[in-house]
Amino acid sequence: MDEIEVVPTEQLFVAPSVLEERLQPLGVISGGVLFRKAAGDIPQVLNLIGDLKAWLALGIATYATSFIAKIAQQNADTLLKALRETQTPNDPDPIISIVDALAAARTAEPLDFTPIIEVQTGKNIEIRLILETHSDIETAIAISKFFDSIEKISEDIKSSLENNSENSAYAVAKLQNDEVLSVEWLVGADVHEKRSY
Repeated sequence: MDEIEVVPTEQLFVAPSVLEERLQPLGVISGGVLFRKAAGDIPQVLNLIGDLKAWLALGIATYATSFIAKIAQQNADTLLKALRETQTPNDPDPIISIVDALAAARTAEPLDFTPIIEVQTGKNIEIRLILETHSDIETAIAISKFFDSIEKISEDIKSSLENNSENSAYAVAKLQNDEVLSVEWLVGADVHEKRSY
């Protein structure tokens, strides 16, 4: 998969198309929308799914590292505003683009939904960042911390696979207290690990 796909639950009305339209300038967003059905009380989710190569092709890890360094030195809201103002159509900041696209999708969508960024780092490894906030700055921080650490997270999961003679893993990442990225993963059926990045 050399593209990133927008994958909503079936009940979302306009968020998927708004998200795709806003993310098109990044150049690797897939044209088609896939739907995953939500049953009963399962919360509505909207996934951005791509393999590690597709995400890294955006330069997102470099932008993430830069964002984290800058946020330590200045007010988060001021930084977000400055980054939005300096972004150009020919050189879009992928983090700001995703944050703004999610905000536009939330505004346009009558149903509440949880955005999930999914990275497939191998045939059998999925790492999902669950964005539980509606705050633009918290979303930007979570995405930045996630992609700043994604290669380390992937390596740690691969080590768990090798150490436990397993071949598949599923991980969930969440930002805790605006600072620490907590990642939990399940290797095979029995091995559960949790680490902070």
